[in-house]
Formats: sequence, structure tokens, C-alpha cells
Amino acid sequence: MSIGNKKSDGNKSYNTPYQRRMLLGEQLSYDELVGIRGALGTLITLIEADQDYEAKLVIDQGGVGETWLEVRIWNPDTQTWETPKYARPGDNTFYELGDPGGPIAPLVYINPNTYLAQIVSNTTGIALESTLQSVATSANNIDNSTISIDNEIQAVNVKLTSAARTPNAIRTSASGNVNTVAATFYSVSVANVGTADGTILGGTELKSGEIINFDSGSLNNTFNSFAYDATGTEFIITFIS
Repeated sequence: MSIGNKKSDGNKSYNTPYQRRMLLGEQLSYDELVGIRGALGTLITLIEADQDYEAKLVIDQGGVGETWLEVRIWNPDTQTWETPKYARPGDNTFYELGDPGGPIAPLVYINPNTYLAQIVSNTTGIALESTLQSVATSANNIDNSTISIDNEIQAVNVKLTSAARTPNAIRTSASGNVNTVAATFYSVSVANVGTADGTILGGTELKSGEIINFDSGSLNNTFNSFAYDATGTEFIITFIS
């Protein structure tokens, strides 16, 4: 059986109502198949004996409402039908109408097409409910995906939203790190305006007169460190925080 997830009736968020209807439908189908199995066994016996017969399913309304197999055998000697005999589905013990333990009149004859239609109807109902459960699950997955997409769009919108930034400038002949002024920053430029060489980023040489620029990229990316050493020369460092 598949998993139900109904939230509208029964024990909410549990699948008890759905599973119960499935079991009832399966039980009805099983009961009908048991009856058919017993009927087929009796008919096979008659066929093997090369006898003409007529078989029908009946319900004894005068009794407890049991289903019986009614069998009439053709007597070729008298050219007549013998007295009908009745057996329970799956049982080889036959009774005549009115015998102790047998069916009690009045009898109602069952249209086999009606029973087949009931089985098909129950099976279709089970399949339909299973399909509806699948549709509900798919719809729920779509809702969850939509929520996830909305959250991602909101996050992108936050990053794209314009914000005020602060320009900064440092003129120095010492060593240090830009993060001592701003914990994070979006871009940084360094110009060596002195007469000697200096270094940046822990040892990269920046010759006198050179200018170098760094940008953290789009969508609010930031730097959190930029080391420099302007000892013996002079740096002008500009950055946006």
C-alpha cells in the first residue's frame, strides 16, 4: 500500500482513513475471488465428468445472507434438469434447498456482471485515491520548491539592493593592514608615491611610481585583509568600506 498524508479528516497527518478504505476494497475483492475459486473447482469436476450443467451464484435471503453456488445437472436419460444442489464457495458439500445446513429460501440470483462491476469500481476507487495522493505529494513538492526559489530570490535582491559605502584613504610610510581601519572592504588601491620600493600582501614588491587596484567583484563580495609595508617610501591607500 502507498503512503497517505491526509490532513482533512481522521487522525490528522496520519494515513488511517486512506489505508482503511484500501483494506476494505481489497477485502471485498478477496471475498469475491474466494467465491469464484470454489465455483470453479465444482465446475471443473463436472467438466471432467463430461456432464452438462448450469451454475449460478445465489444469496439465501431466508438465511444469514450467505452466497451459494447453485448447480443443476442435465439428465440425458430423462431429458430433464435434476433438482438444483447448493454448495458454499470453496466447499464440496452440496445441499438441496431446505436441507439442514443448506440455503434457506427465498433465493436471490446474483448477476456476475454486477459483482465484476463492483470489483472494478472498488479497484478504480483505490487507484484514483492513490493518484490523488500522488498529485497532492507533487503539489506539496512544488510548494516547497517555490518557497526555496522565493528565498533565493530574496537573498539575491538583498545583495543587489543599493547601499551607502564609505570611501577611505591612508597616507603612510609604515607597515600595517587595511583591516585595522575597516573589518571588511569592497575594493582597495595602492599607489607608491615615494622614491623607494615597498611591498604589499606579505612580500609582493610595489616599485616607486606603481599603482595597483583590487576589486572584490560583484554581489557585495568583500575583502577582510590587505597587508602592506611602506617602510622607507610612501603609500597612498584608498579603499571602499
